Amino acid sequence: MRHLLVFALGALAIALVSDVAPAQETKVKVKVVNGSLVYYPSTLKTGATIPKVKPAVFSTRRALAATTEYKQIKAEKIKEGSAKRRLLEVAASKRLRGAISRVVSLSGYDLVAETGAVTVAGKKLPDITSEVINNLQ
Repeated sequence: MRHLLVFALGALAIALVSDVAPAQETKVKVKVVNGSLVYYPSTLKTGATIPKVKPAVFSTRRALAATTEYKQIKAEKIKEGSAKRRLLEVAASKRLRGAISRVVSLSGYDLVAETGAVTVAGKKLPDITSEVINNLQ
């Protein structure tokens, strides 16, 4: 019974992910505009061209704003530069990286970057911001 529940939840998660951001059928050639805003894989350099990948983009600002840590910073009006704020920012960043990893493993994207950090000639890349937010734990 437990295995059926796990299987059903996995199938539901895959269905939700595929409904939110339809997967691209073919891999495309991507130009890296800003390598420091490429989150997965994190080793790409500005100016690089990657021949065949399945890319997606998301809004870091929207995703971070949805974390419990940033909500706490805002609610408590924690000052910029304070140790408490820095600790919360680091925790939010770690939470965001985990969410990106979960989305990548569920959806099979080869490259995830901030909106505008990568380009594909003549194509709009899927925006997975909602998926990343849904996977913040």
